[in-house]
Amino acid sequence: MNRYQLDKIRRDRLYHKMQNLFSEILFYQREHGFSPSYRDLRDMAGISSTSMVKYYLSKMRKQGLIRYADDMARTIRVTDEGKEVFRVK
Repeated sequence: MNRYQLDKIRRDRLYHKMQNLFSEILFYQREHGFSPSYRDLRDMAGISSTSMVKYYLSKMRKQGLIRYADDMARTIRVTDEGKEVFRVK
């Protein structure tokens, strides 16, 4: 991911929501050994609905920050690009 792409994502008005979700995914995976569900993320991140969680995750997926399998539960995986964008080591 080049500097322009990083800057563009960091300027996104939803950056902080996505950053919060990314952190919650990492925390949940470390605690439980598997990925959180949409409901888990909704509750942990204080988001109003699972459809909003899906929207944020879809946006993050398109930007290459996370990966997950369609129609399969608990398959969210963070990418190295996501760690770079959200400054996670």
